[in-house]
Amino acid sequence: MGSNSASTGVQVLCGKAPWVENAVSGTGTDLSSILINATLAAYIAAALAYLLYAVVSKKAIHAVALVVLLAGLGLNIASIVQRWFQAGYAPVTNMYESMVLFGACIAAAYVIAERVIKIARMGWLVITFAVLTIAFASFYTDDTIKPLIPALQSNWLTVHVISYFCAYAVLTVSFVSSIVYLFSSVRRKTGEPSEKAALVTRKSIQFAFPLLTMGLLTGAVWAKEAWGDYWSWDPKETWSLITWLMYLNFLHLRYTVPGIVKSLGWKAERAPLIENIFAFAGFLLNGFTYLGVNYLLSGLHAYT
Repeated sequence: MGSNSASTGVQVLCGKAPWVENAVSGTGTDLSSILINATLAAYIAAALAYLLYAVVSKKAIHAVALVVLLAGLGLNIASIVQRWFQAGYAPVTNMYESMVLFGACIAAAYVIAERVIKIARMGWLVITFAVLTIAFASFYTDDTIKPLIPALQSNWLTVHVISYFCAYAVLTVSFVSSIVYLFSSVRRKTGEPSEKAALVTRKSIQFAFPLLTMGLLTGAVWAKEAWGDYWSWDPKETWSLITWLMYLNFLHLRYTVPGIVKSLGWKAERAPLIENIFAFAGFLLNGFTYLGVNYLLSGLHAYT
């Protein structure tokens, strides 16, 4: 009896609890659907409220938008916790679960960014991405709970996925700010809005890069545990490395951009334009790594 209990404890610590092996396949419960639908409704309402605030700049509207967003985030987190209890393992193992997690991370990243850098006027754009992720999870992915294959029964997977989606969420903020900056550049507007957007882009990527690195490294450890090798040049691994190198180059732009600007004959104040082009392209590359590789290329990550 004592031996069996000890064995079970070891399995739980290793992410291989008995109930994972014996999980019964099935779709989400009514509560799960209610939470996801409520989350989607709250995010839509928050995005519209932030859009209204961007137009009329009323503090009361901003307060309402923030409260609705926080309510949506609470519902989103509740849906993740509910799924965790229902499945018996961390819900980070398939496209549905990753999208739901991504939505929560985007909302949380925006709340923190708004508090730290004051970016409420960009709020509707950032929250729109949370809307899209939850909508995609709701309507275009399979929410069936299935027994985990051996490769997914690892705590390293949980750390790997959470690290990456926290990074992706912060990079979503940088993507939005790069769009704002590039749009203002096309319209040849200068001043506080574009300067703030450039600052948000830079600070967001600086914050996201360590998380991106942690995701890459923990993914290698997970791969060693699951398949016996730290690196196998699987398409997802390869494109993740390419994306990481892209953002590493961004961090070095502060040292290389002055020379690039000079060679192009631009004024020094045009330097942020190159940074924001990098940020814009980096997020598109990131999107291909997350979605494009899954749907267009085959590999060890095909089950996600």
